[in-house]
Amino acid sequence: MTPEIKKPPKFAVEEVSPSLLSYFLQKQEASLKFSSNSSYAAIFTSLRTFTSIHQEKLLVGFVTRTLDHFPNPQRFGRFLAKINNIRWNKPRAEPNVENLQQLSDDFYQRLGLRTLPLRIIRGDWCEVWEAVKQSEWSEIWGKVLNFVGTTREEAQSPTRNLALNTGWGAVRQTVHDSVLETGAGPKMAEDIARHTALAASWAAVWITVKDSTMLTRRSKRTNPLEMLFDEVYDKGSYFIGPVNGESVIFVPEIKKAA
Repeated sequence: MTPEIKKPPKFAVEEVSPSLLSYFLQKQEASLKFSSNSSYAAIFTSLRTFTSIHQEKLLVGFVTRTLDHFPNPQRFGRFLAKINNIRWNKPRAEPNVENLQQLSDDFYQRLGLRTLPLRIIRGDWCEVWEAVKQSEWSEIWGKVLNFVGTTREEAQSPTRNLALNTGWGAVRQTVHDSVLETGAGPKMAEDIARHTALAASWAAVWITVKDSTMLTRRSKRTNPLEMLFDEVYDKGSYFIGPVNGESVIFVPEIKKAA
């Protein structure tokens, strides 16, 4: 009689922690070494030693094979791999201004907000820091929360907490370090990193509710925050957002090949 093959156990989302993710990854890749108190940021940093395709395989595998009834697991894992591999501050080419205006318009339209004229900041980190501090995201966050849910149960959802924590862990530290490398001060680096990590975190949350029937009926708009990482951040630029009636995008200096 053929022995029954036991499937590995699955965990409820509320049981997920950095230690569970690190345990799974070490089982897949013996070269990965984590301490018992490794953070999500440390885990994502270690993953960057692998190709983006392999990272995606590992992260999708964790969500699909380890978590029980996690919504939209493959897309969620792919998004984490994407944001973990962005080359921050390294635009490869001069952006097309018309395309950036269209992307900006699309972002606001997906949220049901009026579009704004585009202002591009080029290479001036002090100016972009001021823009970040003046950016007006309250209306944007109101629209995002309206989509993902504002009840107490939704706000305390383990799925939401996992999305927020992993999105933040994949982005904040690496953006912070990349800004410091430009010669910026630590406060500037922290403000810009937090601004970017918030967008990544809530883009991840949006993905986890995309398959909910109730929420899909409430809004059929595709994820506006995820779009920023597909079309702006991954090109080396930063979406600052609304500032004094303009939509601001920062384009760092394009480094010429030696």
